[in-house]
Amino acid sequence: MQVRKTPEEEKFQSALRRLWKEADTPSQNSWGDAAGLSPRTVGSYLDGNTLPTPGKFQLLIAGLANLCSNDENLEDWILEQGDTMQGEHLHQARVARKEAREQARVLASALPGGQPSTKDRASWFATDSS
Repeated sequence: MQVRKTPEEEKFQSALRRLWKEADTPSQNSWGDAAGLSPRTVGSYLDGNTLPTPGKFQLLIAGLANLCSNDENLEDWILEQGDTMQGEHLHQARVARKEAREQARVLASALPGGQPSTKDRASWFATDSS
């Protein structure tokens, strides 16, 4: 079951990408190393494929700030923005994602026999060649 991104998730992703750009777009490898996360995980967060848990988000922000430690103003700004994002954007995105998944489950279960299988859905589009 694929659930579309919510506006709250898009807002979180946009804010995270803005921080990344302000930090001069470090590679996912270096950001992951600084945060103690895999580069793939960092990429998943940046691409909006996954929402981090609050704990992983703290690691992500601390790692990004650490990469900017040569610019104390930027480092402080990233930490401040991270606090704001966690309290607002991340929380809202996680709540919206949970609600969207629940709504999709309810809608899928309302279908006769539950959600149709991929094979059944494919047959809806088949044409009769006789």
